[in-house]
Amino acid sequence: MFGFDIPFGTIALLAVGLFLLIGVLKGIRQVPQNEEWIVERFGRYTSTIKGGLNIIVPYIDSVAYKWDMREAPTDVPEQSATTEDNIRVIIDGVLYVQLVDSKLASYGSQDPIKSVIELAQTTMRAQIGTMTLDQTLSERQKINDAVVDAVNAAAKPWGVVVKRYEINDIRPPEDMIEDMKRQARAEREARETIKRADADKTARITVAEGKKREAELESEAETIRLTNEATGRAKAVEIEAKAQAEALTTVGKAASSPEGEKAVQFDLAKRAIAAQEVIGKESTVVLKDGSKGAAGAADIVAEALAVAAAVSPAVAKTADGAKGSDSAKS
Repeated sequence: MFGFDIPFGTIALLAVGLFLLIGVLKGIRQVPQNEEWIVERFGRYTSTIKGGLNIIVPYIDSVAYKWDMREAPTDVPEQSATTEDNIRVIIDGVLYVQLVDSKLASYGSQDPIKSVIELAQTTMRAQIGTMTLDQTLSERQKINDAVVDAVNAAAKPWGVVVKRYEINDIRPPEDMIEDMKRQARAEREARETIKRADADKTARITVAEGKKREAELESEAETIRLTNEATGRAKAVEIEAKAQAEALTTVGKAASSPEGEKAVQFDLAKRAIAAQEVIGKESTVVLKDGSKGAAGAADIVAEALAVAAAVSPAVAKTADGAKGSDSAKS
């Protein structure tokens, strides 16, 4: 046909070589990291090959399933559920699923991921049915844990593990949403009122305690001032008394001698004359008896000394002594 003849043997050799080449290529399989492939021989499981270069029997072995063994998020479609207090809510979430056994995932379930999703939906509806709306909104972690525990218990024969489940959204009916908003607003206002009342109460207590402390300090200061004044007065009186006592002691010692006695008498005479002058200034009539001479003068001095003694009782005794002395001399 092409103008030249090819021997049959050559053609057969080329066919065998091509067959072998294709067999070698089919027998060498490069598996990506974090993946596992299920190998079947004539439709029956024979082995699991993992990441790297693997060799299988060409034309006999075949790769039936390829699984990614990494953890992957899987959306759980929206679904409706009824709470214990007969309120219908819409819920959706996310499952974090990881294959741990590729053989069980291949033969334990027709579609393990889909089975896990449906089981999660069923478990979530059952769990919400045991809770009120308020519990559903406030106890999401309880729902998440219940879904994870239930799914893992059922998915164990499927070679699948659910790491965690997270609720994306819980939507009550629109009228309930409005009621919840009003309730939340009222609660916020009540909390603000309570906070303001507590703050006002704290401020009043602080002011009262400050005034009380101020009064206590003022009272303490006044007490200290009065104590200091009383102590000062007592000290002054004590000093004055000591001074007077020392003065009297000195005078007494001086008066015990003849010279001191004369000095005392002279001082008393001066005081008597001064007292007489004071009486003269206070009275418009002065009576004097000049018939007695020197004795009369002595009497006047004695009388003056008596007047001085009346003005200063401390010198009365000395004045009497002076009168007797003057009478004797006259």
